Amino acid sequence: MKSKELADRLREVILNGTWVANTNFKDQIQDMDFQGANLSLAGRNSIGLLAQHIHYYIAGVLEAFQSGQLTIRDKFSFDFSPFESQQQWKDFQESFWKDTEALAQIIQAMPDADLGEAFIDPKYGHMQRNIDGLIEHSYYHLGQVALLKKMIAQQNGVE
Repeated sequence: MKSKELADRLREVILNGTWVANTNFKDQIQDMDFQGANLSLAGRNSIGLLAQHIHYYIAGVLEAFQSGQLTIRDKFSFDFSPFESQQQWKDFQESFWKDTEALAQIIQAMPDADLGEAFIDPKYGHMQRNIDGLIEHSYYHLGQVALLKKMIAQQNGVE
């Protein structure tokens, strides 16, 4: 069942997988404090900003599947303030995990035949292309997060 495979791939990159990248977003960020999440090295995006960027798309696609309307826009996908507290960082993570699982459940329940149907509007392509794109985009930024986390550890003298 293709829908289940796509849902599992989304879970792998965000929640619990190690097959493709030997890590996932949850594994990379759950032990960070909010100061580390906010740290920007040499003008690069922070880990917290990259995580919020990916969550923006997951939450937006989730909303689109629930409402039939796509309200997210690429130009707003990095418009986030730094985290102001550890609680705010933890609350964000819980929302990230919850929304990812909710989206995965919707994808998993989708009949495989629907994967070739238009995603909201034909101009956006079909469902499978958009889901695959969301997963691939997440892996792209997961790689950045993993590298930034290593750079932060090196900067702090932790290997």
